[in-house]
Amino acid sequence: MSWKCPFCLRMTLGLSVLVVSTGLGAEPAAVQLIGRAERSAGVWQVTWPGVGWRTAFSGCRVGVATQDSVGYGVMIDGLKRNPIPPSDTRQTTWYRGLSAGDHTIEVIRMRGSPRTPGLFFGFSKGVDGRWLALPPRPTRQIEFIADSASTGYGDLSTSADCTDDEVASRYRGLDWHPQVAVVRIGSNDFGSPLGASEPWKPAQLETEFTGSYRNMLEELRGRLGPNGLIIVIQPAFDENPANRKVAEIVDSLRSGVTRNSMSCSFRSWS
Repeated sequence: MSWKCPFCLRMTLGLSVLVVSTGLGAEPAAVQLIGRAERSAGVWQVTWPGVGWRTAFSGCRVGVATQDSVGYGVMIDGLKRNPIPPSDTRQTTWYRGLSAGDHTIEVIRMRGSPRTPGLFFGFSKGVDGRWLALPPRPTRQIEFIADSASTGYGDLSTSADCTDDEVASRYRGLDWHPQVAVVRIGSNDFGSPLGASEPWKPAQLETEFTGSYRNMLEELRGRLGPNGLIIVIQPAFDENPANRKVAEIVDSLRSGVTRNSMSCSFRSWS
């Protein structure tokens, strides 16, 4: 059993900057992309939760154009504003009545939608507004390796049933060099008794899980280097027997039993 299993989602957080035209002949806006989205024909396509866009402007209003089955949270100058509702058609949500002067706006996608990409078209300004240069982008990049419980998927669902079991394609950004990795895998493993039709015995499944989890962390250490930070989050032991196995693996690696270079770089939260 490889750790690159279909029930594990890999989410990446980075930040890039693009200059985006908001209309024919319009002055372009500098937009910082947070996380992963694919841009084509003047629009971003996005399936991951937590992906966001940021821009700066001077003026009393700003608009955000989206077409997405998922809503967006909005922060202007660090203050929470009314969220952008889901919509099956293109819509522009305006935020008016802002004080005169300079502002920043950040828009964050609220949850994931593996099979139905959302569209983010960008920002609009009033005729009296102007776009501003953005501050330097943050240099820290964080990679999340987790299951669906960690991505926010289903948080707003009105039903316990879900059919979206596919993930987005692997991220291959050339500027993706994370210094931190957050791991939360195992909450679903050993959570229910093995069925008669499953090709596992309890002891065999435990061995495969332990080996795959250890290999994953060792691969992460190799990619992040000796100074990279790996944070392993584990739910309480009484929720799932697999959580105790995760703790044993992390303790082994942190103590230097497997590699001395790992002894100071693992953190385990419970």
